[in-house]
Amino acid sequence: MWEMIESTVIDEGYNLFDLELPVGRRGSLRVYVTGDDHKGTGVTLDACARVSRRLGLQLDVDEDIDEAYTLEVSSPGINRKLRRPEHFKGALGEHVRVNMQLAGEPGKAVYGMLLECSDDAIKLKEDREGKSLDIPLNAIRDARVDFVFDN
Repeated sequence: MWEMIESTVIDEGYNLFDLELPVGRRGSLRVYVTGDDHKGTGVTLDACARVSRRLGLQLDVDEDIDEAYTLEVSSPGINRKLRRPEHFKGALGEHVRVNMQLAGEPGKAVYGMLLECSDDAIKLKEDREGKSLDIPLNAIRDARVDFVFDN
């Protein structure tokens, strides 16, 4: 399904950032699209409507989804989720919130500036103590850009 959706999104001039499949009866198929910067800027409501119309027609023909679902197309938003290595790489230099759980330790939330990302770990400068933390991607339960508005 990813390939078909990505192909349609690219044909419309955008990038597929992420995809959430419907869960249960009447779930939502969420499609997040971005512009060239991969952060969601340049994606208008009209662009989302165009992508949604094309995807709706294509999904009706090409995909076999047993349950009823709602198709939602949007930008990932200012506080976008970070799930895949390319998401983290696209957020380098940004302030993030990471909920993590290392083996044998309780879960915790960490806030800081994302400094580096490899295929299996990230490094961030933690806000509270200012130290650098290396966090394996498999220890991350949830992560988002934590946009800080200037006062």
